Amino acid sequence: MKNNNRLKCIFIIKKIINNKFTLTNIYKIKNKENFIFIKNRCFNIIRNFVFIKYIIEFIKNNIKKNNILYYLICIIVYDMYYKNLKKYILYSEIKKILKIIKINNVYKYIIKYLNILFKYKDKMLMINNNILYYIKKNNFYKNNFIINKIIKNIKNNNKIKNILLPKKNKYLWIRINKGIIKNINKFYIFLEKKNIKFIKYKKFPYSIGISNFYFNKKILSYLYKNGIISIQNISSQKCICIIDPKINDTILDMCSAPGNKSLHILETCPNIKKIVLVEKNKKKINLIKKNIKRLKIKKNNNIFFINKNSKNLDKKYYNTFDKILIDAPCTSTGNMYKKPDSIFKNKKTFDFLINEQYELLKNSIKYLKKGGYIIYLTCSILNEENKNQIKKIIKNNKNIISILNEDKNTFGIKITQDNNLNIEGFFYSKIIKLY
Repeated sequence: MKNNNRLKCIFIIKKIINNKFTLTNIYKIKNKENFIFIKNRCFNIIRNFVFIKYIIEFIKNNIKKNNILYYLICIIVYDMYYKNLKKYILYSEIKKILKIIKINNVYKYIIKYLNILFKYKDKMLMINNNILYYIKKNNFYKNNFIINKIIKNIKNNNKIKNILLPKKNKYLWIRINKGIIKNINKFYIFLEKKNIKFIKYKKFPYSIGISNFYFNKKILSYLYKNGIISIQNISSQKCICIIDPKINDTILDMCSAPGNKSLHILETCPNIKKIVLVEKNKKKINLIKKNIKRLKIKKNNNIFFINKNSKNLDKKYYNTFDKILIDAPCTSTGNMYKKPDSIFKNKKTFDFLINEQYELLKNSIKYLKKGGYIIYLTCSILNEENKNQIKKIIKNNKNIISILNEDKNTFGIKITQDNNLNIEGFFYSKIIKLY
């Protein structure tokens, strides 16, 4: 197993599918060469798992899900259909893996079924264009909690397919540091001279989507290290418009890590009166502090950190803040390309997240001044995490109302996922405390 990266992928995929491991754990792999292979394979297999699982249905009666062979087939199917590897390469790899895991007398059996999958490869790839029809028709995912939630919440078949089978990102959205770049048009010219192709986003001159980022890693890395740019999806960047920071504001960020939204506030309004970032993980606080230094944000004695659970702040913070930001923990169903293992979250995890979200909302009211605002957001497309939470908190607290509504039933605004522009699905709500 020591030198076989595919075998390592097999065990990682098995843990992810059984909800015992997350893709973020892959970043702990120390060997750079192994890391790149394992990260790319595991992320892409999970991203395309809906289709891969459909293919494996051909042989489902012969391979049990809890059998290591099931996960071996997952890897091989991905290499076959998405990497277009030749038969002899795959078969050689299968032999090596079976020898390492000491499973005998199955090689011929696996090859038999893989030959079937090779034979019907073109047909399968055509089916992929209408995979949602086959999912619903055959009810493959009757036991998958999150996929069933998505299908119930989203009625449009194309939108469901975009969520479950996200395409490769065409654009990398970046935030340009206002504190460093004073003349945005000169910066545009600089990027053009470096042959960096990008699109602008209306109303967001300091936000651009770069299309040829794979070929410009060196210059983009330089700009990032020097605090000139940060990577942040455009849906997340919209938070700055909704919170609308002013110089006399006191702001509380209840779920601050990784810090993008608070850092955006400080870039936009560096002399803000006070911003308090709450994070229970000390390591994540240190990461935010490093980013403050990277972005060259001046310390004006207006940035404070609390290493604690934001649901249990001291009473001295009651009725203190003008604006409170809750970037709530959620299922991440609005950015499945980035977090494809979200589809394996079970009911227990889902119920835990729903409870956490409501507790954050409930406690935020205590910390808010009269006339202040709560900005609640998720990167989820599920109503249970979005409008239902706002509806419930308003029903139970007569001193707050929602003021950011698409209509009387939404209790907020939705940003629809767009795979072509790499725009993630988000939900924003803005609540005012009346008394």
